[in-house]
Parts: sequence; structure tokens; C-alpha cells
Amino acid sequence: MHTRPQCCSLFVALTTAMVALASIVHAAPPVAIAQAEPFPSSLEPLPPPSASSPPAATTPAPRASASAPPSQPAGTALPPPVVPPTKRDSAPATLFDSNMDFAFGGFGGVGVMYSRIAHTDGVLVCGEGAIIIDHALTFGGGGCGFATHVSAAPYTSGPLKEYNELRFGYGGAIIRYHFFSKRLVNVSVGTMIGAGGIVIGNQLDAAGNPSSKDSDWKELSTEAMFVIEPQVGAYLNFTRWARAAVIGGYRVVSGVETKNLSASDISGVTLGGALQFGWF
Repeated sequence: MHTRPQCCSLFVALTTAMVALASIVHAAPPVAIAQAEPFPSSLEPLPPPSASSPPAATTPAPRASASAPPSQPAGTALPPPVVPPTKRDSAPATLFDSNMDFAFGGFGGVGVMYSRIAHTDGVLVCGEGAIIIDHALTFGGGGCGFATHVSAAPYTSGPLKEYNELRFGYGGAIIRYHFFSKRLVNVSVGTMIGAGGIVIGNQLDAAGNPSSKDSDWKELSTEAMFVIEPQVGAYLNFTRWARAAVIGGYRVVSGVETKNLSASDISGVTLGGALQFGWF
């Protein structure tokens, strides 16, 4: 049989092939293996901020409250509260209490009004002054004189009675209350209470002729009477110190005893205007 010589030939062939392969591997140059970069550590410091980067936001410290009481050191006792003394005598409420805040002012003024005296239509020239409380309530006084000539011939006798003249005037205390007193236009109601007088006389010289000299005035009779005059008015404020008014009223007279005169002859309507100056 030829089996053993064939096995030996196969072994020799394999051995020759392995020797050839080993020689090829040793003859090839070595291959360099690149090493991987290490992974950065999380504990490394961050790079410094650049000049252009915005500053980091910071949380403001809480502000102390203005109403919060100052802190007290430990172990320090607070002072006792101050108690105001009690009043043993409480004063009653009064109209003019010093603790109340009232505004005070005052004024003076002149007025011209229509009226009728002894069957004669004419003009009253008036004056008034008062104090003002809280811009509304006024206490004062004033008076009016009838500036129109009134013949007293019907109320006298004698050969020169045609030269006799009747003069009338009145005045007294005035109280008024102004509604809406701080507005541009306001209204008032008030009353004058006082007295009036009638004077009858003439103004003749020594020869019995009419004279223009006041020294030649001679009184023939006088009479006093009671006068009350309710009034209403409307006022326009120009400035804090000047205003104008339209005032109307009715004069009531009692106690007239002059010959041929009655109280109704002296009583009558009054209507006119006034200018007042002061501090309103």
C-alpha cells in the first residue's frame, strides 16, 4: 500500500507553507495605532469671563421695612407706653370754639338803590361794613340816606312851606348768610334791624331866599322810628378781595307821627347794586 508515503508528503507541504507565511509577517513594517484623547474632567475650572460678557445677575438683599421696629438687644426690656393725662374738666361745645378751624374776613362797601319815600321816587345811597365767618356768615352794620329832594310842603304849614324839605335816613345791624359762598356766584339772605329818622327843614338865608350854604340849614322838626328790612342778594366774585352784588329788600317802618305822613308812606321796596371790597 502507498498510504504512509502520501501522509508524509502532506505534512511536509503544510510545514513549508507555515514557514513561508511566518517569513512574510516578519518582513512587513509595524503599523502605528493612534491613541484616543482623554475625556475632559468635570472638575476642571471654567475659563475666565471675557470683557464683553454681561455680569451675572445677583439677588438684592431684602430691604428693611420702614414700619418695622428696631431690633432690641437680647435681654433689654421695652419702655412703658406714654399715657396722656386725662382731663378732669371737659369744656362744653361753643359756637366760637378755639379748637375749631374758622376762616375770618371782612369787607366794606357802597351801594345805590331805588326806593320811594313820601310818594317820591328816588335814590338811596348806602354803606355797609361787616366781618365774615367761614366765608358765609356776616355780622356788621350799615345805613342808607335818601339822596333825592322831597318837598315837605304837604307836611308843614306857614308862608315859606314851599321851601321846606323832607330828609330821611336809616341804619342798623345787618346779618347775612351766603349760600354757595365759595362759588363764583352765590346768594344771600339777611336782615337789617335798626332805626330811621325824618328831618324837616329849610335852607334859607337871612333874607328868606334859598341858599346853597350848609350853614343856612334850619331844622323845623325831627322824628325817629323803628326800621326792619329783610333782604336777598346775588353776588359775583371778581377777585378774592372784590365782588359785586344785586340786592333787593322791603323796608318796614313803624312809629311815624309826622303830619299827613304814615308808616306806609315811608315803607317800600329797595332794589339796587353794591360794590364790596375786603377779604372774602
